[in-house]
Amino acid sequence: MLKYSIVTINYKTATKVKKLWQSLHEHLNPNQFEFILLDNASGEAEKKDLEAFFAAKTQSHFIPMKKNLGFGGGYAEAVRFARGEYLVLINPDIELLNDCLEQLVGALETHDQAGLVAPQLQNPDGTTQINARPFPTLLGLLKRRMGQSGKLLASGPVPWVQGSFMLMRRRFFLDVLHGFDSRFFLFFEDTDLCRRTWESGFTVRLVGTAKAVHGEKRLSGNDIFTAMFRKTFWIHVNSAVKYFWKYRGTKVPVVSSR
Repeated sequence: MLKYSIVTINYKTATKVKKLWQSLHEHLNPNQFEFILLDNASGEAEKKDLEAFFAAKTQSHFIPMKKNLGFGGGYAEAVRFARGEYLVLINPDIELLNDCLEQLVGALETHDQAGLVAPQLQNPDGTTQINARPFPTLLGLLKRRMGQSGKLLASGPVPWVQGSFMLMRRRFFLDVLHGFDSRFFLFFEDTDLCRRTWESGFTVRLVGTAKAVHGEKRLSGNDIFTAMFRKTFWIHVNSAVKYFWKYRGTKVPVVSSR
């Protein structure tokens, strides 16, 4: 069995996808992994560009879609082709550092109740990026929109991690979590996945010794006055409403080492 199924979703980021491919080959044995790329209807020109790039790369699978399935929907389709023991869900704008995946697998195997793990992400300038957060509240989301970035969480059990880089066993993703919740087109699908991990009796862990670089610009970023003129802001609001409605009347899971 292959060790890793590395899956990424592309939407008009072909240049970043190619850089990710290069990063994987710099840090991994090609015989250890398969690379599954789903293109979310980026356009005919980008589709042809990526088809040509991956045509001769035997450990890659390119899946072009005629319709944008969103983040969770795209992963649901792409993971159907996965064969690896470990599932790596990764954004195109990620660059691996050193033995990142080995550190993540080590944490997953060391902690019996760990269901989902993520590396500590860094900005391109080397500063630490916040990619693990407490479960969201309405006040907390408003504070972030007003420019309060939040606190850096320590390595170990955390409520949830960004979907920009996650690792878990493939069977755990399929058989326990049953994938992403399809009602979230974009945003909050990662928060929801992590919450369901905790509710299933497993833990989410941030692995501080595993490092990766992530582009600083996030689709859900910017202050509220700038962001509200962007389409992604309203998608974010829509997903937030769905998230809070889904978990109305329920208690937030207790985060512990178990």
